[in-house]
Amino acid sequence: MAERKFEVMSGANPVLPASKDACVSCGCTERVNLYRSHLPGSVEMRQCVGCGHCAVMPMVDRERLLVYYRETYTDSDYFYAAAQRSAGAYWCKLQKHFPTGKFRMLDVGGGCGFLSDRVRRERGADILLLEIGNAAREHARDVLGLRVAEGFVEDFQTEERFEVIVAVHVAEHVADFRRFLASCRELLVPGGRLILLTPDAEAWKLEWLGKDWAWAAPEQHTLFLSKKSAEHLLNSGGFEPQTIRALVASMGGYPWLVTHRVSKWFTQRFGRGKSRPGGGDASKADSQDGIGGAGRTGLFKRILRRLRPAGRVLLWAEYAVLTTLDRIIACGRKSDELLIVAARRENAPEAAD
Repeated sequence: MAERKFEVMSGANPVLPASKDACVSCGCTERVNLYRSHLPGSVEMRQCVGCGHCAVMPMVDRERLLVYYRETYTDSDYFYAAAQRSAGAYWCKLQKHFPTGKFRMLDVGGGCGFLSDRVRRERGADILLLEIGNAAREHARDVLGLRVAEGFVEDFQTEERFEVIVAVHVAEHVADFRRFLASCRELLVPGGRLILLTPDAEAWKLEWLGKDWAWAAPEQHTLFLSKKSAEHLLNSGGFEPQTIRALVASMGGYPWLVTHRVSKWFTQRFGRGKSRPGGGDASKADSQDGIGGAGRTGLFKRILRRLRPAGRVLLWAEYAVLTTLDRIIACGRKSDELLIVAARRENAPEAAD
């Protein structure tokens, strides 16, 4: 990895002195502060000087995230629409990494099941979707007819073993990435493939904008992998890295700047209704909306309808500008998204330092 000027990053403090908490990837004890985390019990998102790995310090207790992900995270119009919108782009990015014959796949944090449904239709795969969110899991089971299981992969117990495990934008929510990898390895057959998509710790937007990068999400994200840290962690976790490369994010799930801020302001001002992917009572959900209730949600939707043409113009204009900057500034190496593909080694993983 090319040397980076961490001390001049937006919102970053000078390099911190050695601490007792060594980087889980390379063991380096020097870090820089990127921004303040909003996760319960955490203080700062910090980046390792040695390998570029980012993690909140101290790391949040995984149990504190359980209720949020089970009850709230997937139960919104935004999550449902974004998942549906992004599934096609994820398929295009990942399809060549799936086996050609019939295979068993575990979709970790598979949300509403749109990607799993596409893989099943295109490849005839036998798929089990593992999801903690109640609303998303119900949609995958009741609407798409997928096999589903509840929970985090770190706690998941089954006699099944899989040729493929895919986790799309899940790694950045994990409290203990080494444990996450160990659990995935246990569920894969020897030679089985792990496929991850996750925000890139070396993204130029994170370097320049800090917490204002849309994928920084300081209220949700616990870590970001760099190419170097991903390689270290995979090797020590019993995997053989096959592909680790930066990708330009697709429009369906792009980390916007202006659009993200405008959307956030509208949501805070007018509220956003609940989704009912499993067919729940809309009026009941709207009346329980903690932000604005049915009246404000209705106003939000009416305003959005009026602004939709202008919004589309803004969306396309921003996408054109930002993806051009991605290609000029990032040069294909420091884009927003990191694709990671690795094969499970037959031998036991190396002992962690």
